Amino acid sequence: MGEIADKSITRQIARDFGLSVADKPDSQEICFVSEAGGYVEFLRKSKPEMFQPGEIVDSEGKPLGEHEGIAAFTVGQRKGIRLTARNGRPLYVLGIQPASRKVVVGMNEELLTHEVQLEDVYWGSIEPTESPIKVQAMSRP
Repeated sequence: MGEIADKSITRQIARDFGLSVADKPDSQEICFVSEAGGYVEFLRKSKPEMFQPGEIVDSEGKPLGEHEGIAAFTVGQRKGIRLTARNGRPLYVLGIQPASRKVVVGMNEELLTHEVQLEDVYWGSIEPTESPIKVQAMSRP
């Protein structure tokens, strides 16, 4: 909503206009799926290959366990991996390799990056540039 910095203001505007989405919960998943069973059933029907078993490996490729399908994983995920690192620290999903059905896990620090290449960027409040620029950003899946 451009210049509006606070979601509560956006929701109030929606209420003022009588929009039914004013108090809709924030979406955390595939928000457009409305069929019975939600996004899991949608994926099961449209992408059955995402529910084939595969390996869970560490960042060096060492097998740590197995999973029942890559559909259950998101990069950055901590819960639901069902594995704990040898030092007792939690593991995070670092990557998903659909072709090999591997889920790569590792330490939280391994998720950090200092560089990212983006395409088709929505510039919002600044003019687009052809040359690289330095920004401070946070990504969300």
